[in-house]
Amino acid sequence: MTEQYYWHFVQVDEHGTPRLNYGDNREVKVGETLAVHAKPVLCEKGLHASAKLWDALGYASGDKLALCRVTLGGTVLHDDTKSVGNERTVIAMLDSDATEKLLRDFGRWCALQVIHLWDAPDVVRQYLETGDESLRAAAGAAARAAELEKYTDELERRALAAMGLEA
Repeated sequence: MTEQYYWHFVQVDEHGTPRLNYGDNREVKVGETLAVHAKPVLCEKGLHASAKLWDALGYASGDKLALCRVTLGGTVLHDDTKSVGNERTVIAMLDSDATEKLLRDFGRWCALQVIHLWDAPDVVRQYLETGDESLRAAAGAAARAAELEKYTDELERRALAAMGLEA
């Protein structure tokens, strides 16, 4: 039988140490198996993970996260987007800086897939293409301003139309 691999995001404390949450606080280390001594219940008890990284991202919470590739053991239950077991072994882990870089790079890539759908300000395109952090704040402000202008214009157009007036 082929071993099943999963994805899991673990919170990282103020000292850079990955730890279990929900009051457990045990350190998470590559190569170590953590176990809980309770019958696993999806969304309630046990050590969770997702077969797809996209699904794991939906369950991630916290300011600093480390991405882990894991296996589950013991009693393992599954649903559409996650699984839970009595045991979870981390076989590889990105630290919080590498995890943040991965997610930012992916977010920029996603935005570039649809940039042709709007008239993006130059600073937005430049940031998305380069990842230059010195442009991030300006790109965010420019994108918000462009979005606000679009919606403000549309609201005014609809209001004038409702009043029977021409724009």
